[in-house]
Amino acid sequence: MLECIISPFYVSIKHNHNSCPGGEIGRHTGLKILRLHGRAGSIPAPGTIKFRIIKTFKTQYLIMQKQIISTDKAPQAIGTYSQAVCVTGGSTIYLSGQIPLVPETMEMVEGNINAQIHQVFKNLSAVCETTKGSLNDIVKLNVYLTDLNNFPIVNEIMATYFDEPYPARAAVGINELPKGAMVEMDAVMVIEPCDYTY
Repeated sequence: MLECIISPFYVSIKHNHNSCPGGEIGRHTGLKILRLHGRAGSIPAPGTIKFRIIKTFKTQYLIMQKQIISTDKAPQAIGTYSQAVCVTGGSTIYLSGQIPLVPETMEMVEGNINAQIHQVFKNLSAVCETTKGSLNDIVKLNVYLTDLNNFPIVNEIMATYFDEPYPARAAVGINELPKGAMVEMDAVMVIEPCDYTY
């Protein structure tokens, strides 16, 4: 049993063990002790002991900030996207490509391109929610279409799933997609560092 008192420079410990390694101190103080002042190999007797902390390792989490980058020296965004997005802090999560499969049946959703686009956004949203995030935490979205004439439909439907400011985005015309899908999307999202634990 350990009773710990923490100050900026010392850890005072009342214990009843024959040994009290730095790892044990760390578990009870929240500090990862890399080095303690004292004689190497010495075993403290039961009682109250005081260690001077020479070096500690402390994980620092930055507050996540998202900034939209825009310049008139490049073509203006003409759809549901931003020219660029800068993110500091946070945890980055890479979302694999989603095609319009219905999770319950693992079959392609029935219907036209509109139904497929809706299903892809629902699938992406489900993955985002698993990380305690949402589609609005996506900072980069890639859209793959077998017919780029359907791109205006992507813009229209995307506006119903995302709030401004929109993520950075790329649209790519492609010859063929798995299972005969007409659309696929992958993404990169950034969430607060404490929102998702592994």
